[in-house]
Amino acid sequence: MKKMEISLPKWFSDADIETAVSALECYGGKVHFSRLENSLVVEFPSDDQLQREEPSLRKVINDLINSNHCRLAEVLYDQSTIDVPGSQDTARMLKERGDIIEHDFGIYSYQGEFHMLKSLLDKKVHEFGLSLGAIEIDYPNFISLAKLRRTSFLEHYPQLLNFVFTPKQNHEYLSGITAALKPENQAHLHKFLEGPEHICRSSSCLHTYMNHADKVLEKNLVYSTVGKCSRQENPSDKNFERLREFSMREIIFLGESEFVESQLTRCSDFVKNLMVAGPLKGVFQTSNDLFFPDQLAALQFYQKSQRAKLELRLQIPEESKTISVASLNRHTNYFSNSYSIALPNGELAKSGCFAFGLERLTYALYCQFGLRLEQWPQSLKSFLNIGY
Repeated sequence: MKKMEISLPKWFSDADIETAVSALECYGGKVHFSRLENSLVVEFPSDDQLQREEPSLRKVINDLINSNHCRLAEVLYDQSTIDVPGSQDTARMLKERGDIIEHDFGIYSYQGEFHMLKSLLDKKVHEFGLSLGAIEIDYPNFISLAKLRRTSFLEHYPQLLNFVFTPKQNHEYLSGITAALKPENQAHLHKFLEGPEHICRSSSCLHTYMNHADKVLEKNLVYSTVGKCSRQENPSDKNFERLREFSMREIIFLGESEFVESQLTRCSDFVKNLMVAGPLKGVFQTSNDLFFPDQLAALQFYQKSQRAKLELRLQIPEESKTISVASLNRHTNYFSNSYSIALPNGELAKSGCFAFGLERLTYALYCQFGLRLEQWPQSLKSFLNIGY
């Protein structure tokens, strides 16, 4: 493996570092952050690939740095200075205890206490959604590319995509696909496949807007859904920050501007109540999604200045970093414009969503309070209805 190192400004936050890592991974290398050197190390299989990609990689980081005059990070609720017990080697200990079974990098099974705690967290958010009048709905794991093309999602997030290919349905191709599946023949596998017509969903809310495409809403709507999502991440075997498959509980709002805003305000209050209950060490702050550099500064400025995206970032004491475990998103009329979703008065509907990454949140709680639930703060156990 051939390596290159890119130094980062000392003022880069954990969210900035996470954005930088995600951006660099789009170019096919393995990326990790060296906290000691405050730099990103990128590895490629060959010198040729490194030399070919290095100018682009350095441009991405420079664009990120230069756009930071627009990064108006605002902390809405700060508990970053409180003390928590902390835990060491949390991921390894959860695997050794048998709660987590690794199938491949970023792909796991969950059982035992980890699964129980993840279910309790989901139940808490689900009950909160019901208190808002949410309709519970199950969405398919596949999303139509044709429908998704009505948005700019594919252009903004190509690094997340997991495509669904299917075998060509005739005897010649079906008989040949068996041989093509052998490791030494996989370079020819594409000859026997058709598509893709679908991707595996990378978030839970997208189907909501497709379901209401080209319609007039008769009333304000709230949906709640939970399911597996997939993203083409570069995971680590040391933690559960970045998974290729993960569970997301999401509450989605669609309707009049005042209605959506009032519901998102209640979601912000829920986050603050969760942080106080721990108390959890972290921050609830403005953030932004990763877009490509030609639009980076303007879009990040819009998202942060309008509080379009808020994140709950919890501290991972053993790594001296924070990870995002939940987000609140104001879409304004982006999706209703893409899918022609109107209000009875003819105006475009507004939308927003409130999402929790259940594995990340579960993992962060173990990192902050240890693996023995009976020793957790009583306030947190009561908030989550943990029976110890």
